[in-house]
Amino acid sequence: MNVLIADDELISLKLRSRLVAKWGYEVCTADNGLDAWNLINSEDSPNVLILDWQMPGMSGPEICQKITSELSDRQFYIILLTAKNKEEDIVTGLESGAHDYLTKPFNSAELKCRLKIAQQLIENQLIIAKQNISIQETADKLEILAKEQAKQLIHADRLATLGTMSAGIAHEINNPTTFISGNIQTMERFWKDELAGLLEKEIDQGSNSRLEFIHTEMPDMFTSIHDGIKRIHTIVNGLKLFSRKRKVQRSVNILKSIVDSSVHMCESVLPKSSHVSINVKIPEDIEVDIDAQHIEQVLINLITNAAQAMEGQDKSQIDIHQEISDTDVSVFIEDNGPGIPQKVLEKIWDPFFTTKDPGKGTGLGLSICQQIIESHDGTLSVANIKDGGARFTMKLKTHKGVGL
Repeated sequence: MNVLIADDELISLKLRSRLVAKWGYEVCTADNGLDAWNLINSEDSPNVLILDWQMPGMSGPEICQKITSELSDRQFYIILLTAKNKEEDIVTGLESGAHDYLTKPFNSAELKCRLKIAQQLIENQLIIAKQNISIQETADKLEILAKEQAKQLIHADRLATLGTMSAGIAHEINNPTTFISGNIQTMERFWKDELAGLLEKEIDQGSNSRLEFIHTEMPDMFTSIHDGIKRIHTIVNGLKLFSRKRKVQRSVNILKSIVDSSVHMCESVLPKSSHVSINVKIPEDIEVDIDAQHIEQVLINLITNAAQAMEGQDKSQIDIHQEISDTDVSVFIEDNGPGIPQKVLEKIWDPFFTTKDPGKGTGLGLSICQQIIESHDGTLSVANIKDGGARFTMKLKTHKGVGL
């Protein structure tokens, strides 16, 4: 780690630089504020800055303010040296952007302890910054991939190609995400076991608002990174499911039982505040030859989407009914919501297309639903209802119609 010591008292500057170098740090020096700023603003800038309060050219607090306004994207740890010991002077120094201060005269053990804390914080900040960049790069790649793949899905025959690609993409994304997840867990353990305790001791020895801020905010930073990793895992799992080519395991099932089971699962997870009424009108005697788990997945997705489309509505209602022929049964899932805009209808089956807020959907749900129904030799379609709302139609073969 590179340490800058800036002091216009040349004897003190020489003694401190030798002492800090003896502790194993790389040291550069400046005997005035302007030279110190030039070193700080260079490409190979030091990480830790030990700045005297009073210097010709530019004072320590002035350098702190300049760093805050012009170099906020860089990682520094700033220690002010001062003979001032009044509370208002200390507050002024910290508010200028310094992280810590030492009141002259001070002993070498105190400076060594402050440098150790500075080194650990800088290393943690750099690691977290790199992890955030990696997560952002992964998210950006996923967004670019989503847009590119959505453009390619003009024709149905390209879905097979996308499915093959998705498996490889999911694998490539999963590897660096696993690496990031492991590293952040190690960092979090280090923070809880060692660094947080060091900061608490330092804070207990005297008021330091900047250290208190770091001590308070670091756990939230860890939580944000974990949330980002979970988001990436959700997208990866969606890609894997989209690419999976598992053979449909059909068996004879009672259609109403499948629908009732799906409705029950939806009612258990929908918030009570949604006030959604779900009405099922399907006879008990309709048999379908289906993969029950897959069809339940489709129904849950469609019912949940309908409920979410009616959020904030006073009287929300979902009706599920059917029409049957000799060989087919059409299941209708209708809501009394606002309907679906034409621009959304045109893209609704495209993989990665979603109207939900960022972080609340991958845009793979309806694409997977359509893929499941097509694997049953059926169709899934959508249209707006004339009097308001939307209708999804799931057409399947009846048990009698299979093979015809």
